Amino acid sequence: LIAIYRDVKLQAIQELNSRQMVHARQASQGIQNHMEYIISTLDLLARLPVVIAMDADGMRIVSEYQAIHADEVKGVTRVDARGRIVYTVPQAGDAIGRDISYQEHIREIMKTRNAVISDVFMAVQGFRTIAVHVPVNRNGVFDGTLAFLLSFDRIAQKHIENIRIGESGYAWVISQKGFEISCPVPGHVGKNVYDTSREYPDIIAMANEMLKGREGITAYRYGRDRKAKPQSVLKHAVYMPIRIGSTF
Repeated sequence: LIAIYRDVKLQAIQELNSRQMVHARQASQGIQNHMEYIISTLDLLARLPVVIAMDADGMRIVSEYQAIHADEVKGVTRVDARGRIVYTVPQAGDAIGRDISYQEHIREIMKTRNAVISDVFMAVQGFRTIAVHVPVNRNGVFDGTLAFLLSFDRIAQKHIENIRIGESGYAWVISQKGFEISCPVPGHVGKNVYDTSREYPDIIAMANEMLKGREGITAYRYGRDRKAKPQSVLKHAVYMPIRIGSTF
């Protein structure tokens, strides 16, 4: 009986992980396609002469675009070749004229002249976001960047909100540096997994593999509310990278 129970349990776990892997692959591909669409749209806007010049018509176009897509595009920013903000919408304090050349993703695009996706960071506009920058060229010469400031949690939710495995399963997305960019646990979004899960070495071990861009299957123990149910719960998980350009 023990042997039969073990075989049945193992088969159930394998079937569970197979279903989870299908969900993960679908979500990963969906988010990847969505981000590629965003980048292509941003690149198209960056080629418009009025946006390159960021004249009155350029300001109107990016302002109207942001207003229409405000649920996931929290802002649109034009940066000059020196890394200074030329225009941003919605308007925010003294953001225009601010030098953001110190930001890692700005340094990267100024060096490579290729589209770049930031990690989660606090924008000078005053909110946590992920920025996607594409180069802007004026007469064939690099003239800065155009960026969308994204609510990545909202984007991810469109592809993972319906993922429910069993009674307690859910999907969770972290950035390449370990910041939680979509998580059902209140207060976790924007924080690093090494802080939020520091008491759970199994989760940290899984995160280490995730941050190497790997995919796999694992199990970990997660403690419940110590006051209510002090015992830990064994969870089965799969993980898969979302590849976007040269990053994930």
